[in-house]
Amino acid sequence: MKAKAKTKKKVTKKATKKKVTKKKVAKKPVKKATKKVAKKTVKKAAPKKKVAKKAKKKGFTLMELLVVVAIIGILAAIVLVSLNSARNKGKNAAIKSQMVSLRSAGELHNEDNGSFATFCASTDTTNLSAGVTNSGGTSFDCDATADAWAAEAQLVGAGAGFWCVDSTGASKAEAATKGATATVCP
Repeated sequence: MKAKAKTKKKVTKKATKKKVTKKKVAKKPVKKATKKVAKKTVKKAAPKKKVAKKAKKKGFTLMELLVVVAIIGILAAIVLVSLNSARNKGKNAAIKSQMVSLRSAGELHNEDNGSFATFCASTDTTNLSAGVTNSGGTSFDCDATADAWAAEAQLVGAGAGFWCVDSTGASKAEAATKGATATVCP
């Protein structure tokens, strides 16, 4: 019986060894399977990494930036030209306003003095002529006789001409000067 018991023990030991080895063998394919699954998950995760890399690479090229800067420069130049013409129009409006005030001052001077002879040398005229030059007018000319007077100022801007006012009530733009001693706007 002892022999049979020994053999049974050996058989069970062998069987347990076989079971263990079977378990090890069985575990190996499972490990391989997990490696395959892990590789698949890595492959699935890989496109996310590529997307992330593409997102990092997004940005503006040098050419795109240069084009944008050029467009902004062109728009700025257009705005500055428009702004400059608006400034000239504002200056011309101020000059015309000063000249219209000069016409009223001439009538008051005639009522006070009975003549226009000293009107161009009066304080009102010198103050208004200073206002014309402060507004941007480059020249101011006033001529007077006992019966009439005329004054003109050059407007701002290329080809803007002159603004002329006189004792007859004229207040208008002229292409050329009225003349050195004229007392009426042309």
